[in-house]
Amino acid sequence: MRKNKNILLAVALFLFLSSDGLLGKTKGHGVELHLFMKDGHEQAGELIGVKENCLILCQSGIDLSVDIKELKMIKVLKKAHAVQGAIMGLVIGAVAGGVGGAVYLSGGGDDEWANFHRIILTIIASAAGGGIGFLAGGIVGALQGIDETIKVEGRPEAEIDQILSKLRRRARIPEYR
Repeated sequence: MRKNKNILLAVALFLFLSSDGLLGKTKGHGVELHLFMKDGHEQAGELIGVKENCLILCQSGIDLSVDIKELKMIKVLKKAHAVQGAIMGLVIGAVAGGVGGAVYLSGGGDDEWANFHRIILTIIASAAGGGIGFLAGGIVGALQGIDETIKVEGRPEAEIDQILSKLRRRARIPEYR
């Protein structure tokens, strides 16, 4: 019965950490863009929406409209999620290591020394799984934060439409027309 309570507690903790309130992703802001113009100027701001051939940015509270034909390159600034990835990896790895260690070591004698030995080895397996998950989650989270550079100048109209479609999904107001 105690094993079921531990598994239930681990599942509840995982669901709490992955919910929208704590570590989950909530929609509220558009992606941050850094625009490089053909004339050498640069603009940066939050992507509010995408019109037919135009990006709408919010720059210091002012809406700015930029024609896609004036752009040389777009840099999509991404936030690294190394801490979130590391925490999720730690929790998942620790739970998996603990459950795996407990299942693997479930057989054996019933004397006090055998029980103590099983508990210590389960804790070690949980710590090892948590450490591995922490490192793996941190690396994956950090890799998600690598900025994306999109060259616009010289591309055919069909590719530019695909770029605008991808950016539209990442805007604050995707339905903006």
